[in-house]
Amino acid sequence: MRSKFILFAFVPLMGLCQQKNFTFQHVTFATGLSASHVNSVIQDREGFYWIATTDGLTRFDGSACTIYCNRKNYQHSLSSNNCISLLEDDSGSIWVATQYGLNRLNKKTNQFESFYLHSSLSLEKTNLIRGLTKDNKGNIYVPSAGLWRYNIYSRHWESFMHDDTNPGSPPKGLLSSPIYDSVHHGLWMAGEKGYIFFDETNNEF
Repeated sequence: MRSKFILFAFVPLMGLCQQKNFTFQHVTFATGLSASHVNSVIQDREGFYWIATTDGLTRFDGSACTIYCNRKNYQHSLSSNNCISLLEDDSGSIWVATQYGLNRLNKKTNQFESFYLHSSLSLEKTNLIRGLTKDNKGNIYVPSAGLWRYNIYSRHWESFMHDDTNPGSPPKGLLSSPIYDSVHHGLWMAGEKGYIFFDETNNEF
């Protein structure tokens, strides 16, 4: 009886799927994408798609692509072409986490401002940023060899680093994949030995 019930339950769903006609539009390297390997995609408040690839950032407007990449000796370009994670902040700026550094794109000027993190690890390890998230107060969180917090209104940076004498500090190692929890007012992220929570109210892990 159990197998018959499952079969009966799925038949209407199969019928509904067959009635839908979906149209897929492919954005590829051949049609203007900066690279075939995509790490992250977001859509901004204006409707543009931003695509982080291993060889630059692509903006897709529904018909054409605009490519942003590192330009040697030009300080307002991407710090690295290997783009890993994307975020649109509350002011509409696009943030790009890369293999080497964090970048903020001013969409009015099409210029990037680059930020580099510092820790006890090498610059290369510290600035390989594997995720971004934000809260509802204008704060952007950047995990790496510790946790960094940037407020877009005050333009103030804070850092939270491992401290053997402080049990509320982040664990040793690299942090990644942050998710903001608006119910518990904090941040979940992956550590090297498990999943951890940062309490935004008390500034403790």
